[in-house]
Amino acid sequence: MRIVDIPINQLKRDSKQPRHTFDTEKIKGMAQSILTEGIINPIEVDEHNVIVTGEMRWRAAKQAGLKTVPCKVIKITPENRFRRQFIENFHHNTMTEWDTAKALEKLASWVAATHAKDKFNPKTDKGYRYLAKIIGTSHRTIGRYLQLLTAPKSAQVAIQNNELSVEGYDVIQRAPVEYQEELIRQAPVLKRDGLREKVSALKRNPEKADEILNARPSQVTEIAPRIADQIRESYNPVNELSDIIDSLVAWLTNNPASSVGSIHAPRIILNLSGAIDSINEWSRNINQASLKGTSDEYSSSRQN
Repeated sequence: MRIVDIPINQLKRDSKQPRHTFDTEKIKGMAQSILTEGIINPIEVDEHNVIVTGEMRWRAAKQAGLKTVPCKVIKITPENRFRRQFIENFHHNTMTEWDTAKALEKLASWVAATHAKDKFNPKTDKGYRYLAKIIGTSHRTIGRYLQLLTAPKSAQVAIQNNELSVEGYDVIQRAPVEYQEELIRQAPVLKRDGLREKVSALKRNPEKADEILNARPSQVTEIAPRIADQIRESYNPVNELSDIIDSLVAWLTNNPASSVGSIHAPRIILNLSGAIDSINEWSRNINQASLKGTSDEYSSSRQN
C-alpha cells in the first residue's frame, strides 16, 4: 500500500460500484471544504487508477479545480471491492435507499454462494445475520431494505424518487391491505409520522376509513381519537391533572434553570420542593386507596 499524488484526470470511476446517485449540493459543499482544508482522507484506487472508495471526494476535487489528488493504491478482489464500497457509503449515509437495497441484494447473493456451508445453515437462515456482522448493522435492517425489492411497483417508484422511505414503507405495511396503495400515493406529503398517524387511525376506526384517508394529518385524531384521548375526555379530573402536568413540563422545558435569575432561585426552589412533597403525599394516598380497593374486591370475590 502506498500513497501518491495522481493527476485528477487519470482517475476513473468504478461503474460497478453500489452507489449510482450523487447529491450535487453535498459535492458543492465538499468542494468548498477541499479549497479550505484540502483532501483529508486519500482516495483509494487500484493499480489501474480505478477508484475503490472516495468518488465523491474525487468529484468535489475536480469541482474545486485541483490538478492532483492524494491516493492510496491498494490491491483488492472484486468481491471485497464491492463490499468495501458499500460499507463506506452505507455508514456515511450517502446512498439512496434504493441503491442500498440493490447493493444488499448483491451482497446477500454473494454470501449465500460463498459462505453457505461453513457460516450458517441455508435451510433455516438466509445469511442476513452473517452479512450483518460483515457490514456492521442488524439483520433486521437488511431484511427491511430487501423487502423494498418485492414491494408493489408504485412503492418502488416512490422509493426511487425519494418520495417514500424504508421506514415509511414499514409503516404502510401495517395498514389493512386495501388501503396500502392509497397510502403509498399520499406518502410524499404525509412522510413517516403522517403515515403512522393514518395507519393507527385506520386500525382504531376502520368504519371511518374514507374520512381518515381524505383528511389532513392534523384532522386525523379528531376523526378517530386515540384511546388515551378518549379515556382522558371521559374522566375530567384526570384530564385536568394531565393538563396541569403538561403545562408544568412545558414551562420547565422552555425555561431552563440557567435562565432563572439568582434573586428568584430560592423562591422557585421552595415552591418546587413543596410541590414535590405534595405530589409524593398524593401518590401515597392514591396508591393506598388503590390497594385497598383491590383487597376489598378480592375479599368480596372470596366470600361469593
